[in-house]
Amino acid sequence: MKTQAAAGAWSEKKSSSNIEVGATATQTKQLLLLIGLGAAIPVLHALLHWPLRLPGHHGLEYMALMMFGRTVVSHRWAALTIATSAAVTSFVPVFGFNELGMRFSFLLAGLTIDLLYRYVPSRNPVVLAAMAALGHATKPLWKWAAAAGWNLKFGSLASGVGFPLLTHLCFGFAGGMIGVLLGKATNRMLHKE
Repeated sequence: MKTQAAAGAWSEKKSSSNIEVGATATQTKQLLLLIGLGAAIPVLHALLHWPLRLPGHHGLEYMALMMFGRTVVSHRWAALTIATSAAVTSFVPVFGFNELGMRFSFLLAGLTIDLLYRYVPSRNPVVLAAMAALGHATKPLWKWAAAAGWNLKFGSLASGVGFPLLTHLCFGFAGGMIGVLLGKATNRMLHKE
């Protein structure tokens, strides 16, 4: 449809319904990406057997996927969407997750990252990786609080919370940095097209 512009020239009228359909398709693709990234987390956790024997070492792949999705998709709750997908996928019996605390850890980390992302305006890779580190560190912190409050026992806290907290921060930062750098590179490629 043509409309007359103020200067007398004719221009194509943009249909708001076409814009809405395009936006909805993009949102659907982004949501599917987030769900796929989340589903990959327990799969990689089950498949990758790092010989590190350190608490939090799966933060390498977990925070890499989490921060990749967080930096590529602009959805307000991108990290929590990834975490929810990871928690739901971890119920598949073949992955061997029997600990409900693992699912809670996924959700708490995702929520923490999204809140930090929302309220800390810097998009510097180091700051974003620090958000991943803090998100991943919520796992030993909530376990420590549960152990103190309800007298629960966690093997990873047998020697205290200090060492697991440090390793979760380090692995979360490293994985987060990988994800942030990959996400920023992906954004640059997408914006060139």
